[in-house]
Amino acid sequence: MLDQFMTDAAWSATPHSCDANVAAPTATVLGLQPLSHSASSADAQLQATTGRAKSTAAQQAQQDKVFAPLADVHASTFAASAAQTDTLCANDHTSLPDKAVQRSTTCPKPQQGIPVWHKDDLSYEQFVQRFMQPNLPVMIQGLTVDWQASKDWVTADNGVNVDFIAHHFGQAQVMVSDTTRLNVGCAPRLDMTVAEFAQWWKMHKAGQDDRLLYLKDWHFTNEFPDYKAYHTPCYFQEDWLNEFYDIRQRRPPQKGHMAGSADDTPQAGDAADKGDAQEGVADGDMGGGSNAGCDVASSDYRFVYLGCKGTWTPLHADVLRSYSWSTNVTGRKRWKLLPPQSTHLLYDRFGREMAATFDIGKLEGRDRFPNLEKACQHTIECIQEAGETIFVPSGWHHTVENLEDTLSINHNWLNGYNIHWAVALLQQERTDAIACIEDCREGCTEEEFEHLVQRNMAANCGMNYAFMDTFMHVILERESQLLR
Repeated sequence: MLDQFMTDAAWSATPHSCDANVAAPTATVLGLQPLSHSASSADAQLQATTGRAKSTAAQQAQQDKVFAPLADVHASTFAASAAQTDTLCANDHTSLPDKAVQRSTTCPKPQQGIPVWHKDDLSYEQFVQRFMQPNLPVMIQGLTVDWQASKDWVTADNGVNVDFIAHHFGQAQVMVSDTTRLNVGCAPRLDMTVAEFAQWWKMHKAGQDDRLLYLKDWHFTNEFPDYKAYHTPCYFQEDWLNEFYDIRQRRPPQKGHMAGSADDTPQAGDAADKGDAQEGVADGDMGGGSNAGCDVASSDYRFVYLGCKGTWTPLHADVLRSYSWSTNVTGRKRWKLLPPQSTHLLYDRFGREMAATFDIGKLEGRDRFPNLEKACQHTIECIQEAGETIFVPSGWHHTVENLEDTLSINHNWLNGYNIHWAVALLQQERTDAIACIEDCREGCTEEEFEHLVQRNMAANCGMNYAFMDTFMHVILERESQLLR
């Protein structure tokens, strides 16, 4: 299983650049060094996050076999991809009115905000060096001015144009979360059409329904590929995760304008606890969202979110320890983010259950979370305005609240800068899965036991070795084509 995969697999990171003279990052910059040399990075952060043991020496040795070839392969593929993204980024630099860029580009006190940059002042190289590689959040302005969604989905008074959305996309089936009350992990979920959600929206605005329903994880671009609502900003285009799903659907990866297995391989919706669909998708929600239950080949990690004022997303970290980016087409959000090294402070006194919110006053049995107040001291809060895009790094737990009626576009993605987070998570999930069913080992053959372990991994975090093996080989093939 993993040993064989780690021995055989070799794949490359191919970051793009807005600047033609950017030197190819080294393996260290990529964060792709063997775990034996990266204990202070993702492995240590994950240990602090969960309080779990580090990988064994044997696991580290196996990872060496995967990560060592990356630097050489990356150096070759980087030059081939940089020119293409250089052009894409140049075309992406549409100016904003002066009044929209009066916010500071420096970072205030960590507890009070994150850096805010306009895209005209932030090159891809700067984004990588300041934010993606060190795994730090940033807010970027000016990315939506030429989006079709900014024209069609927004009313003259900057509200959500639910009539347009219902008229053109009303037949789509979506999953809606009821966020009226605080829920730990799982909020009540409703199946609706977009037209039905729009009807509820109008009733809520008229004061006839006080529920706070939140349309989450709508695979819009996958369902309506001919409607070009937006295009992925150049900072986020090196996206192995969504390219994988594009390839599985036998269509070319869409890097500019985005269009919407074996028994052991997790399919979309396989997670046993689907939980509350999260802003950026939480662990265990393997590409489910509004298409929950569909085949993995028809799923992706590109979503539309639509929520009225007061809707919110509980505390979570994103699926597979992926990055996420989220753009407010209209509306405002309050984000609260916690750095990975402080995540262990979120758990109860037994280290089993995580708090659903940073707000201690909203929790029942607040004494169960003795370190939550300390965690809040490390929390960073920021307000995301309409037209702004937030980059949420790997492993940062966060909550999100809509301060106004808000429509946003969200992607989760993996690439060479954070794939080691997913690999480390996968190894830890296997350790946990084994511990949960250790008493079943005597009644099984080793093959049967491993099959149970892999099934539990797929149910708990949405991936297992079979999925990762397929994912890596698909990405390797795609990267190899860039070398030809």
